Formats: sequence, structure tokens, C-alpha cells
Amino acid sequence: MRTTTSIFVPMRITVTAGIALAILAAPLRGRAAEIGYSGALQFATGEYIFTDRTNSFYLLNGFYVSEGRVRVSVTLPVIYQNTSLVSNGGPGMISSGGEMGDGAGGHMQGGQMQSAGMNDFHEIGVGDPLGRADLEILKRGHRYLSMSIAALVKPPVAAAARSFGTGEWDFGAGLSAARGISRYFLSASMIYWKMGDPPGVDFKNPMAYSVAVGRPFAGNRFSAILSFSGYTQILEDTDPFRQLGISLAYWPTARRYLSGMVASGLSDSTPDTSISLGWGMIF
Repeated sequence: MRTTTSIFVPMRITVTAGIALAILAAPLRGRAAEIGYSGALQFATGEYIFTDRTNSFYLLNGFYVSEGRVRVSVTLPVIYQNTSLVSNGGPGMISSGGEMGDGAGGHMQGGQMQSAGMNDFHEIGVGDPLGRADLEILKRGHRYLSMSIAALVKPPVAAAARSFGTGEWDFGAGLSAARGISRYFLSASMIYWKMGDPPGVDFKNPMAYSVAVGRPFAGNRFSAILSFSGYTQILEDTDPFRQLGISLAYWPTARRYLSGMVASGLSDSTPDTSISLGWGMIF
């Protein structure tokens, strides 16, 4: 069974949350070592808990190396946003209200955060990279069963004042599992994040989670996947991130893929709509 790890977020939006979001039924692992590249272009839009709408574009590029039971990957995002109201941490988007740096912030009125001074905000830059290492601790070929432990780190490279990061280190650790049942594929993951607190901000340490079910078709060249992802509360008095997504993956060859995803937010801390296009190859 063929799988690839999606880097659609995350900027960890679905990211962070997604394991095995491109699923097919042809074996890939015939080599002792493997090097791969994956990229994605994502658009996310929403008001979150504010009155101003935030539009975000993410261009993600990631590389991974796997050998035996070990896989190491690094993903680097380039981000454009029209407000400073949303920041990016290890688990994904954070409705920070511009509190990571010199954003304008706002005040509560009528159940929403009234934001100010965002009309002239248009920023583009490099976000914080995300490093991840996975160790497969269980693998059974019959009907495919796999379980891995993971360690993640997000170093503070991006400018916090521009809302591309929090300006602090974030660390994550967790577990992921995948199982093939007949022609279907099930996957789940849970990652606990230890958040770094910027000055004046008290982050809670969230648990990020994702579940997905997929099925290949058309001679295993396509796969359709339904996923649910989110994480527990990061900021006091804000809803946790929750998102439902549908994606389609296409493998023109055994070593190249294209993918697309549409996701809908299920809470005020989540983008109303996210659209992603992804691509990747195995060298």
C-alpha cells in the first residue's frame, strides 16, 4: 500500500494534523534508502474570532530522507498575510490578534474581537521551519499495519512582529498509526506540543490530532481521502482548532504525485475555507 505524508499546512493547517493524506494501493518501499520532495500551495481565509478577514497564502517546500524504520523531514513555508491577527506555531494557526509582536491587537465587542489598524498590512516572508523525525516501531505486511513515534521541533526563525511565527521554540512528540482494511486505508495521529511563550502571552500546551480514511480507485492511480484534524485549546477563551477536509491524490507514475484538498473550519479559531494544491516526487 502506497502512502505519502501531506505537508499541506499545517503551514501545518492540515498539516500538522495529517498523516497519510495521499493513499494508493501499490507497494513503494523496495529500496533501503529513499529521498523525496513535496510542495504545496495553500490559500486560507476566515475572520476567526475577529471582525477583519485574514487571507493567507502558504508556499511550502519539504524534503525527507528515510532508511529502514527511520524518516527525517524538514518543511519551510513562505507566507503572505493581509493582517497580523493570525500567527503560526508548531501545531498550526493561532488566533493571536497581533500579540506576537507589534500588531495592532483589538478589544472584545459583541462576542468578537474588534481589530484596528489592519488596513495597510500586507506582509510576505519566510515562516518558521518544521523538523520532524519518525521511528517505525511496528510494521506488518499482511493487510498493512504500521505504528510510529514522532518528535518535532519548530525553531524561531521567522519575524514574530510580522505574525509569521511566535518567536519561540515549540517541541512536539507523539504517535501515528495506519491500517489497511480491504481496499480502505485508515490513519490517526496524536502529537503533544510544548509551546514556547512569547513575552506577555501564556500559551497552553495543546494536543494535535488527526484521523483520515481513504480509498484508491481507477487502477490505484487516484485516491480519495476524508480527514478530520484539530488541536486542543492554545489560548484562553478561544475555541480549539477543528477542520474537516476532502482531498484527491493522483499518481501519474509510481514516483510522482499531485494532490488537491478543500477543507472547512468547524470552529471560530479555524479558517472558514482552505484550498490546497500539492505535488511531490521520490528521487
